[in-house]
Amino acid sequence: MDENPSILEIAKGLANKEFLFYYQPVISLVTGQICGAEALIRWQKPDGRLIPPSAFIPLAESAGFISEITMEMLPVVVRDLVRVDACDPLLSLSFNTSAKDFADTRVVDTISSLLTHHNVTPGRLNLEITETAFLPLNASTQQALFDIRDLGVKIVLNDFSAGHSTFQYLSLLPFSSLKIAMPLVQRIAKSKFDFRLLRHLVGLGHQLNYDVIAEGVEDAELHHLILSTGCSSAQGYYYAHPLPLDDFVALVEKRRSWVGYPFGLVYLAQMDMIDYARDILRESLILHSDPDEQARQRARARLPELGHLDTQFGKWYFGDKNYVFDRPENFEAFGREYEKFQHASVELIQLAEYLNSPAGALAEKIAQFSEHSKTLTTMLAEIATSSLVKPYLPLDRERSEATA
Repeated sequence: MDENPSILEIAKGLANKEFLFYYQPVISLVTGQICGAEALIRWQKPDGRLIPPSAFIPLAESAGFISEITMEMLPVVVRDLVRVDACDPLLSLSFNTSAKDFADTRVVDTISSLLTHHNVTPGRLNLEITETAFLPLNASTQQALFDIRDLGVKIVLNDFSAGHSTFQYLSLLPFSSLKIAMPLVQRIAKSKFDFRLLRHLVGLGHQLNYDVIAEGVEDAELHHLILSTGCSSAQGYYYAHPLPLDDFVALVEKRRSWVGYPFGLVYLAQMDMIDYARDILRESLILHSDPDEQARQRARARLPELGHLDTQFGKWYFGDKNYVFDRPENFEAFGREYEKFQHASVELIQLAEYLNSPAGALAEKIAQFSEHSKTLTTMLAEIATSSLVKPYLPLDRERSEATA
């Protein structure tokens, strides 16, 4: 019976409160500490036996009963979030959803009322949705996702790269995170093609302001490879197996850290700098030389953010520099150089806006802007290189001293 339960047995188990969540920690690759967890449903029989979701979720999906499970378990994950809040008020919990959940108008209202009733900050609840849950996209699903986003709940695109990816949906739906599918993550240690593919997917997510999560990190080798890609967080057996709530809370309270310098983020920052400089130069030349006002308007629409803290690069530096980086002493000097660069970019665009401004003045401003860009790129390369080799150099010095 347990291996092939009926819908009636599932319904009875729900009524008897036999379903619960195990939590698999998600690790921040910036801080090295637990930043959240994915809620994984389990069916615990009265005798203590656990039935995995593969034994009942497909049946519930095909029978149209999955939304009943969702409605029953949403209160559980929110109550568990209140419990987690007592040990760390910054952690988030992720809840997996089904395609059919978004055809049920109760879901949005239920989430809203639960968050209000339990006084939970909406941004600490994530809904994970697989690509197949919205392919093909329909108006009701799209509206439900935006309604959930408007509540402040974050939406995670699960199993990204698993074979159904349609990139247009990244601009049509309100995702905050991309979770890279486990099969791709686990191939990168043996395949340069897959490693490059994952690295570029991380770069795509970074450019679109998504957090990127690597799923299925099973060992130290994968952990360090993922660090080098710039992924913001990861989960997998290397960090912890799915745990009952009490055990998850106990692990959080230990404040364990998986230390590793996320030098992949520095390489992403280099790409930010290159992309930003290219876009500023291209659009400034169009603004200066094209008399067609519509073309100039299109150039303005393509401009990257000009605000000191609003650029992709500014978000990286001013956000991540506050974490405990093992960084070179010139990191603060790097921030000052960025301020000069940002000021030069604003001046360049302002000068380009005047069609009659002297070409020589614009060329001089471009040269100044490019010099700042070159200086920053060099400084970033030094930060990335020293952060990568520093853990290994002390061992080399010890060997040299031992053989001297």
